[in-house]
Amino acid sequence: MRRITRYTFNGLAILSLAAFILLIVLWSTSYFRYRLFSHEGRLLVLAVNEDTFTDEWLRSKPPTANDWKLLLPPNTWRRFGIEIAPTTTISNYSFTFNSGGKDVTMLMPLRYWELAIPYWMLAILAAVIPILRLPAIIKRRIRRRKGRCIVCGYDLRATPDRCPECGTMPRKHKFRTVRSPRQTRALPEAG
Repeated sequence: MRRITRYTFNGLAILSLAAFILLIVLWSTSYFRYRLFSHEGRLLVLAVNEDTFTDEWLRSKPPTANDWKLLLPPNTWRRFGIEIAPTTTISNYSFTFNSGGKDVTMLMPLRYWELAIPYWMLAILAAVIPILRLPAIIKRRIRRRKGRCIVCGYDLRATPDRCPECGTMPRKHKFRTVRSPRQTRALPEAG
């Protein structure tokens, strides 16, 4: 059971570390170019109530950073860089798109809410599991290199096949053993 738990936590740590690296990349690039979901160091979410024209609006003219700021209502909750806008309805939202070589202006009801989360906060959350797993990983590596049981720390130089304390069967590793000059013998010459 311990092994399954350890593998599960190690898998979560690897996924979390990958998410951390991805978030750092997105965070650093969000200051240089605008993406649909990222701007000025923040992850942007615009959730729109599905309507007849919202798909056309999102396909033909995706919201820009300026649209994001214009759609933020005055009663937006702001703390620690997080912005949460309550569900808002604009009865006559207009947008223009090109159809058949002509510019067409549409009016539609728009019901949406917005969320902005700083990348630094998401990166800290993604780094928690790897940071919590790091001491255990280091401890196991040190024990394995010293020829000790990775579970209880018992010296396995005398019994390398199984730990006499806890019964763990270690993987086959070469242990570093210190030999005195008396224990070393000259090998016979091949003749």
